[in-house]
Amino acid sequence: MQNALKKIKNDSRIKTGYLAGFIFLLIACLITLYANKQLIHQSHLVASTNKKITTMEALLSQVKDAETGVRGYLVNHDSSFLEPYTSSKVIADSLFKIIQEQIGGNPEQQNHLIELKVLLNERYLTLQDNIDVYNRNRKMIVDTIYRAQVTGKRIMDNLRKKVSLIQANEAAQLSRRDEKLARIFGLL
Repeated sequence: MQNALKKIKNDSRIKTGYLAGFIFLLIACLITLYANKQLIHQSHLVASTNKKITTMEALLSQVKDAETGVRGYLVNHDSSFLEPYTSSKVIADSLFKIIQEQIGGNPEQQNHLIELKVLLNERYLTLQDNIDVYNRNRKMIVDTIYRAQVTGKRIMDNLRKKVSLIQANEAAQLSRRDEKLARIFGLL
């Protein structure tokens, strides 16, 4: 038995075989670590993109709530309907700041956000104007309010388009990341 062990110790082919096996295992381990790191990074990017898209939806929902509240006030002459309008402006501003932070340094998206902020401000201004005109006219709907509704619809349509554009850009960016990851794994 000892002769067999001495023979194995002195046989360079066996040593080379063990060394080659160890090197292959080490390479496989490094490739696995790299792949896991890429997958974790990609999952963070996917989560970030989904969070941006969801936050944009929440922002748009707040503006819709404001519209609904003002409309309820105009129809029912009851100021309790204004609560969604009143609270939505603060929430919408907070959501907008979150979106700004999430989007970060993407110049194209930052430009879209600037335009989005202008539209948000316009929409809330027209809603406030409707309330003011309504209150000044002894809670009667006048032609000015009808015209403001048309303007408000145009602004809201533009708001929806801008939100959709920002979301589409985020989805396209995600798609590019997925393609990059697929290429990386295709090389392995």
